[in-house]
Amino acid sequence: MVVQQVVKIEYALLQWINRGRAGDVFVEVEFLPGKDWQPFPFTPGTGQLTEKAARSEAGVSYKTEVKCNVTMDNPSMLSGFSTLEHADVVIRVMYNSGEWKVIGIPGNPVKTSAELEVAKSGLFKVSFQCDSIYRARFLKA
Repeated sequence: MVVQQVVKIEYALLQWINRGRAGDVFVEVEFLPGKDWQPFPFTPGTGQLTEKAARSEAGVSYKTEVKCNVTMDNPSMLSGFSTLEHADVVIRVMYNSGEWKVIGIPGNPVKTSAELEVAKSGLFKVSFQCDSIYRARFLKA
């Protein structure tokens, strides 16, 4: 049995997406001309994906979170964090198996946060979170 690991993280602003179709397991994303997924540079080996189900009177919901560390504190990285923290974003992660999973949908985007810990570790701890009535879906090839 192969343990799945997050080896790539990419993002897209919702305003770049022309259309998306979602099924129970797979999602398809079509971008506006000239737009596509953008890589999010993170420290190798630090990518994590968790998904927790919760039941309430309203039904079942899922809290999906992607975490990683970034060892760069520079103007370019700070500008990137600012963009992601203030925009409606969809994230996709690639497992070491080559499969992609998508987190976030129109109307329910991902929330981005980055915490800098210079005194302790000198890195950003980055979190992408989405609460939804849907599990993260695999990206259809």
